[in-house]
Amino acid sequence: AFVGSVRCVQETAQEVSNAIQKVSKGANTQAEKVEETFETMEKTSTSIKQMVSNAQTASLAVSHTSTRAEAGRVIAQETVDKIERPVSYTHLRAHETREDLVCRLLLEKK
Repeated sequence: AFVGSVRCVQETAQEVSNAIQKVSKGANTQAEKVEETFETMEKTSTSIKQMVSNAQTASLAVSHTSTRAEAGRVIAQETVDKIERPVSYTHLRAHETREDLVCRLLLEKK
């Protein structure tokens, strides 16, 4: 009976050892999967950082172009505003100064 008990204990110990090996292999496999997932996350993070950097660069370029376009529009409008346009005699009279009035009256006498 004692030999049978020893054999039973040995078989149980072997089964426990096999189970531990299976769990250990499973844990190693899970650890590898976690490590692969972490590496993938790092690569994705790096890609996202690069995309954000590219987007910021593009945004600055658009902002710079927009600012230059606005400056060009302002300069063009100022140029158009400075161009002399013909105005009516009534308009000239409305803005006539004293000196202009004296000069006009003297010229009209002749």
